[in-house]
Amino acid sequence: MSVTVFVTHSSLTDMNAEVKLSSELSVAGVKKKLESHCGTAPQHQQLTLLDSAGKVIATRPWASQPHRRPSRTPTYSPSPPPPLATLSNKVVASLDDDDATLGASATTDGLTLHVTDLDPDSVAAALAATSVADVPKVELSADAAAARKAEFAKFKAITLAVTLALARALALALTLTLALTLTLALTLTLDLTP
Repeated sequence: MSVTVFVTHSSLTDMNAEVKLSSELSVAGVKKKLESHCGTAPQHQQLTLLDSAGKVIATRPWASQPHRRPSRTPTYSPSPPPPLATLSNKVVASLDDDDATLGASATTDGLTLHVTDLDPDSVAAALAATSVADVPKVELSADAAAARKAEFAKFKAITLAVTLALARALALALTLTLALTLTLALTLTLDLTP
């Protein structure tokens, strides 16, 4: 049996991927699969299961994470996850056991699986913190722009000339093939006539 969950990420705020997962898949397997979606390595993922209203259903406790070294990117500091939620004073599920399956975690269709990136050197967090305005823009002088346009026009003219030459050669080859075929057919017809 499979379940469809929505995946969100702590650093990639625009991410909201719909992922179909097998309920037999372990939490460690889910983390491996999510790495290709969000770029966070499995050992740096903290998974939180949310219901459709955004209420926490299950999370990996923050205290169980190993001591982290200071971040090299000062603009990124992961916020601690929300507390483990309970339903009628009873924990619904916990995703701290990497060997547990999704089926054992009370995962159903339509839930949100939130990935908190705990990597202090996270590329995703660094990219999210980078503004497009900070990226240096390439500016061409008028002479350089004119040279590029001339270079492209030359490339386009050469490509067109080569294409036309190939089309003419193909048309000639087809004409010769047709002429040889007609000659052969005519010769066979004359040979067969008594």
